[in-house]
Amino acid sequence: MADRANEYLVTKRDMSSPYYKSYCESRAARKPAQLPANRAPVVGSYFDTEPEEVVNETQGKKVKKEKVKRQRTKGTAKRARRGFMVFLVMLFALLYVVVGALSFLQLDMLGDYNSYLGMFTKVEEVVTDISEEEAEIEYVTTTIGADDVIMSFAKMLMGDSIEGDYYFYSECLEFIDSAETINMIAYYALPVVMVLGLVVALIFFIRALVSLCTPKRRKLFVLSSVLMLVLSIVGILCGFIWSGLDYADAMVYLNVMELAAPMQVGYGYLIMTVLSLLALIASLFAFRSKKKVQ
Repeated sequence: MADRANEYLVTKRDMSSPYYKSYCESRAARKPAQLPANRAPVVGSYFDTEPEEVVNETQGKKVKKEKVKRQRTKGTAKRARRGFMVFLVMLFALLYVVVGALSFLQLDMLGDYNSYLGMFTKVEEVVTDISEEEAEIEYVTTTIGADDVIMSFAKMLMGDSIEGDYYFYSECLEFIDSAETINMIAYYALPVVMVLGLVVALIFFIRALVSLCTPKRRKLFVLSSVLMLVLSIVGILCGFIWSGLDYADAMVYLNVMELAAPMQVGYGYLIMTVLSLLALIASLFAFRSKKKVQ
């Protein structure tokens, strides 16, 4: 036997009640629920659907409804990324890798342009002419690229299997055991931060390229540009310790326009630092905040 515990039997007394009569009339007059006109439940649609053609029964002609301005419906999500800013981040990361790679390769086809890709610049004073009144002095510059620093570190680890003469090895790594503590830390850190900076920039470029093709928000996107900037600054600081200058001569060390110190930072490292700073600024605006996306 069926369970009829929740059923109620309407008696003749109930049917004669005015309340029951009003309930039946209101239920009969109720209209079935319908979707709003000119709206379609399209998943992922940001805007209202286009107006459709309707037939005017009185005149028998097809008439188009007037178009209204598209308005974003409430609750629709915006795209998380800003494509132009993500493109700038990808471009700056790519240029960072290119400058570091060209500084390491030192291609002969670039010729004199290799001097603008150096990490550091050695400046030597050479006396060319000595007279009774004064002596003429010329400045001879030597560009130290990323290849010198990285290969010097490899030579320290692998010994004589790495051939070649390198400034960083002969001046810093060959007698590193007798160096002071802060100099020893700087000599070990310089090649490491240089390689890490290039690796981080390469990974950052790949992540930016993927972000440019997908609308999703990427985690730790800003952190990559911060790491690039920090590693570049640490590398420049290690070069300053290598130069042996006093802290009062820091601006002389950073001034690439005037040869006034035995060793100065090169154009290449400054360019990479500026690129990492621009990548950081662009990455801050590459994605919308979560509040605005929802």
